[in-house]
Amino acid sequence: MQCGARPKLKGEHIKITIKAFGIIAALAASSAIAEDFPLEEQKQRCASEWSDDFSMQKYCLDEQRKAFAGLQEVIPNLNDDLSRSYANCTSDWKDDFAMRLYCIGEQEKAYDSLDKAVAGLPDDVARTIINKCAKDWRDDYSMQEYCRNDQAEGWRALN
Repeated sequence: MQCGARPKLKGEHIKITIKAFGIIAALAASSAIAEDFPLEEQKQRCASEWSDDFSMQKYCLDEQRKAFAGLQEVIPNLNDDLSRSYANCTSDWKDDFAMRLYCIGEQEKAYDSLDKAVAGLPDDVARTIINKCAKDWRDDYSMQEYCRNDQAEGWRALN
C-alpha cells in the first residue's frame, strides 16, 4: 500500500456516507430554524389563505409564530434519524411552520412506538417486517409504523 493511500473497507464507506448525511441533514434543519421568523412572508401567506378575513389572518400569523418557536425548541433535540425525517417535513411544508411542527410530532410518536407492532412475533418474522418497512419508508416513521402494524396483522391472521 502506498503512503497516504486508504485501505478499502467494505461497508465503511457506506457507514461514513450515511453518518455524514445525517449530520448534514441535522445542520440544515437546525440552521434553517435558527433564522428569524419570516414575518412578511408569513403575513403574505396568511393573507392569501384568508384574503377577506382579517381575524383569521391574525390567527394564522399567531399560529405560525407559535409553531416557529416550538420548532426552535424541538429541532436541536432530534436524533439523526428524526433530523432526516424533519428534512422531509420541511420539504413537504416549505412555508408552513405549523404543519412542520405537526409533521415532526407525528414522526416522533411513530418513531418511539415502532417496536410495538412486532412485539410478540417470532424474531425472524419481526426482522423481516422491520427490514421491509424500513426499506419501503426509509425516513418516514409514521409510514413505517403503519407498515409494521399492517404486516404484523397480516402475519397474525395467517398463523
